[in-house]
Amino acid sequence: MLYNELADFKNEVVIMINCFTDFLLVVFNIIAVIGFTSSPFTIELFVFITQSSNLLVKECRIFVRTLQILRWCPLLCMGLEIYFIGGAVGWNIFQCFFPKSIWTFSLNLMVCGLVCLIAKIRCYFAAINHAIEDIEKKHLAFQNEDSTVYVLRESHPKNEETDNYVQCLNHISNQYTQMCNFIDRFNCYIRLFLVMGILSITVNILCSCSILIEFGTKTKTLFDITTQRVLLAVQLISIIINVGQIGLCALIGEDLQNEGQKTSSICYSILNKLNRNSKNEKNNLFMKELNFLVQQSQSRKVCVHAGGFFQLNWGILGSVTSTVATYSIVIIQFLIKRD
Repeated sequence: MLYNELADFKNEVVIMINCFTDFLLVVFNIIAVIGFTSSPFTIELFVFITQSSNLLVKECRIFVRTLQILRWCPLLCMGLEIYFIGGAVGWNIFQCFFPKSIWTFSLNLMVCGLVCLIAKIRCYFAAINHAIEDIEKKHLAFQNEDSTVYVLRESHPKNEETDNYVQCLNHISNQYTQMCNFIDRFNCYIRLFLVMGILSITVNILCSCSILIEFGTKTKTLFDITTQRVLLAVQLISIIINVGQIGLCALIGEDLQNEGQKTSSICYSILNKLNRNSKNEKNNLFMKELNFLVQQSQSRKVCVHAGGFFQLNWGILGSVTSTVATYSIVIIQFLIKRD
């Protein structure tokens, strides 16, 4: 029906790609709403979002500001489209293109929400790593001034914090297990959301590229010069927003993986410094807890993934870039042959 309404636009390439993009965006939003309202994990996710902890690390200001800009940038594109493009082509044609902007804004908000969730999960793993490092600083001391071998500090009867360092490490290990269980359920919860989201963003970039190619390489269009420039500017901003969405997801996903790997690195570093021949019972218990934490960090993969499709790291940005570049070449060849 949308294709028939746009028949007067006389641009089959833009019409077909725009229709397919609309279809994917609508499907994505439907899947997101149904998944969010029907899954029992939503309650657990809401509790996780609302709980606060003093141990959480504050995010970088640049990251926070970039996320805020990315969150509201689509509104700028919508305003420019309504004022310039809507007036140029008329509401009869523009009303078929405008819903795409609304679906894109909804997609953008959901992606930003996902980035915030992953950032908070990363902060919890970062807090766990900091807690392990604090235990090393508080409860370990050099065996002598010239030695690089660590021994456990003697516990003072009145110092409960020092006396319970093994329990502290056990508590950290339990927290690590809980977070790993949470991230496993989280990955199952957002698997389809991730796949459809990345696919929608990729096709949205291709749609913007096709409009840039179609209207940027022609001197005669149904738009005047000012409107055509605004159209090209809107599509460029849209591409930047979409690339920014994937870039932020890749960045925070990579940071989460690094925090998971850092846990093993810290534990191995402490184990290598401990005196393994010590007859101190608490020293041996401490080493057992560290070994258990190392085994957990190696067997439980800390990352956000979509099953066997992909992991959310810098690799997904490279994959999307490669896909867009390949299909853009195909679109260019098709348009040249069509002309």
